Formats: sequence, C-alpha cells, structure tokens
Amino acid sequence: MTRVLIAYSTVDGQTLRIAEHIAQRLRGDGHTVTLAEIGSGAPPQLSPYDKIVVGASIRYGHHRKEVYRLVEASLPLLQFTAAALWQRRDRERRLLGRGAYEAMGVPVWPDVLPDYPGPLAGLLTGLERCETPYLVTVPCDTPHFPADLVARLAATLETEDAEIAMAAAPEGGALRTQPVFCLLKHELLESLVNYLHSGQRKIDRWTAQHRCVVVEFDDPAAFFNANTLAELQHLQSIAPR
Repeated sequence: MTRVLIAYSTVDGQTLRIAEHIAQRLRGDGHTVTLAEIGSGAPPQLSPYDKIVVGASIRYGHHRKEVYRLVEASLPLLQFTAAALWQRRDRERRLLGRGAYEAMGVPVWPDVLPDYPGPLAGLLTGLERCETPYLVTVPCDTPHFPADLVARLAATLETEDAEIAMAAAPEGGALRTQPVFCLLKHELLESLVNYLHSGQRKIDRWTAQHRCVVVEFDDPAAFFNANTLAELQHLQSIAPR
C-alpha cells in the first residue's frame, strides 16, 4: 500500500480544499494519505512516505517562505522520491474545455474527473481553481453571448439572494435555460464534490439542490454554439459587425 504525503500551504483555504479533494481521490484508490500544512508548527517529515505532493498558492509571483524552506531542505530526498507540485496563482485565468487551446496563450486545465463526464466536471475544475467568492462560466464554443451577461447575472443573484444565477432564452415558444452560462458562489465547491462522488452527473439535479434563479435574455441566437463546420460558418454569418 502506497503512503502519500500531501503538504500544502494555504492563505484563504482554497489550497486546503484542493488538497482534501486529492486526498479523497487517492484514498478511494486504496492509498494511505496524510495531510500536513506547511508553516503550521514543525515542518512535515517526508522520509516515511513513498510519494509526496506539495500544493501552494502564489501571491504576487512568489510562494510563501515556508514552502521554499521545505523544498530546499528536502531536495536530496525529493530527487529520489515520486513527487509532484501544484500551484495556485493570484492573477486572472481562463478555464477552457478539451482541445489544443494552449497555442492561444491561455492556461488550460483538464477535467479533474476522467472520461469527460459532462459540464459539471468542468465546473468542478473551475471552482477548484477559483480564487474569488464567485465563478462565472461560459462555453468556449458560444462567442456571441450577451455583453451584459455577467452584470445581469450578478445583479439578479444579489437581488434574489440566490446561490446560482442561470441564463435562459426563448426557444420554440418556450423558455430554455442555459445552465452552463451561470454565476455561482464558490462556497458550492464542497456540495459539487459530494454530488459527483455519489455518481451523479445531471447538472439540473445539482442546481435544483440550491437557491437558483433564472435570468431571461431576449435573443436566443446569443447562445448559439458551434460544434460542426456548418455551425461555425453560420456563426460567422451572424457575427456582430
């Protein structure tokens, strides 16, 4: 049985949440996992472990001093131990779906769940990376979404004291919700982790568990997405001038 140490440095608690999520996944695979906070008391002892994971936030381009001290003091051991490092930055990032988007010059984060289990997997990754109280999601294949999307979602979320604000638009004589165009509170991360680990995947069932408000937009074409060449050409033909 593999013994794994997850050593983390956290400021606002988000790195701890990520560490706990990784630990839960590893324990589910049968590993023995220990969580240790860097900078809280004596430095964690690394030698008893087969694998070591270090997680740390980056503030103004730097880790906290305790992280550097731990890594520098443990370099001889880390060179001969299976080790990994993840980092959280304090600048804006974009979350993109599958595909070769690296060439666009923006960071790309893969789903933390395997086999493309649906939009909630991308939402989970976004919440895990989010460093603000709120997260906005927009699909990368829908470029003509309303310019006032975020402002209207935020205003309605606050007015209705909701946890999730979701866009909707008329389609075929009825109002159709657009759940992947949403603004939600970061504090919903734990709820989503528990929901996905229970085997559930339906986004509407998860949002129904929370205070969710629908924000109606007039133009259904604003939410048109392109998954084929023909659909892309159609989007180009209706692009705003």
